[in-house]
Amino acid sequence: MGKKKSTSKDKLANMLSNAKDWKIATQEQGKGESRNNFNKNLLICGDNLKVLDDLKKRGIQVDLIYLDPPFFSNRHYEVVWGDEAEVRSFKDRWAGGIHVYIEWMKERIKKMAEVLKDSGSFYLHCDPHASHHLKIMLDNVLGHQNFRSEIHWQRTSSHSDSKKWPNIHDTIFYYARERATWNPQYLAHSPEYVSKFYRYKDDRGVYRHDHIIRSASMGPRPNLAYEYKGYTPKWGWRMLRDKVEVLDNDNRIAWTKTGRPYLKRYLHEQWFLRFGLIFPQFLHMPLNDLDIQHKNQKHY
Repeated sequence: MGKKKSTSKDKLANMLSNAKDWKIATQEQGKGESRNNFNKNLLICGDNLKVLDDLKKRGIQVDLIYLDPPFFSNRHYEVVWGDEAEVRSFKDRWAGGIHVYIEWMKERIKKMAEVLKDSGSFYLHCDPHASHHLKIMLDNVLGHQNFRSEIHWQRTSSHSDSKKWPNIHDTIFYYARERATWNPQYLAHSPEYVSKFYRYKDDRGVYRHDHIIRSASMGPRPNLAYEYKGYTPKWGWRMLRDKVEVLDNDNRIAWTKTGRPYLKRYLHEQWFLRFGLIFPQFLHMPLNDLDIQHKNQKHY
């Protein structure tokens, strides 16, 4: 007997086999899931319009929607899928043009808005092919007052576009309602930054020196002018004496050979760098590796 050809669902199941508690269901199987099971990593393969209708009918709402739809690129894509080199393809072509595409998107996003919690967040991933049209539609459907941010995701290092500015980023529109939950996102410091500034180490971990005494530009503060362990800063300390004593007793003050005190800032206790609105796709990765990774996405 010949080897049984695996289906797309089989391949997807294999990809998720190491993920904890993931379940895969067809649309019909999804209808049999209880309300509670929809909160437990259920991946439904089916027509999203019908699934959204089913969610609404059951009163099921979601915390997060991340939408990565066709981009109106007017291209035909072929993707090599799995070890057996199965070629799968999809067409991002729209008879009737941009208005047909926007209406197709609008129909689905309206239904998504109906199942999004008041504390939920909505992200739409797109690119310059239709981002300006999508933004207007999103404002109308989700409310322009709920628009929070436009994120630029750098997806490649450069393009050789001789007659225009190169398109090297995608756009992610972020919408959230008044009661939305927001968790700030942070990046780790680069290895170069860590090696340059976090040059000290003790039993608690790697740390850097930070100021604990006031500078001339800060000026004097009478209530912060005091002597501690024989040291009286010219412009005073940056905190009250009792706080300095607590830090010193906890071994969080470093005294240099000249007798100057510094506050220890431990690397593992810092929030690092806060994400801005420009996301590099791969951090600390050589640009040639970034380009190779990007060719596996649908822009190529």
